[in-house]
Amino acid sequence: MRQRDIIISRIEILESRFKNLEFMVTRGSSVDEFIKTLNQSTEILKDIKDMVEREELSPSEINRR
Repeated sequence: MRQRDIIISRIEILESRFKNLEFMVTRGSSVDEFIKTLNQSTEILKDIKDMVEREELSPSEINRR
C-alpha cells in the first residue's frame, strides 16, 4: 500500500473524532455541534475509502474469484 502513512493518519483522526463524539454525548453538547462533528467524521471516512479504492490490487486480491 503506497499511501499507508496517509491512511493511518486519517484513521487516527477519525478515532479522535469518535472519542470527541462520545465526550459530547456525556457532557450534553448541542445537537448542532454533534452533527457537525459527525459530518466531518463521515467525510474523513469517505476519503479513506476513496484512498483504499485507488490502491493497486495485490495478486491475491485479483485472483479471489
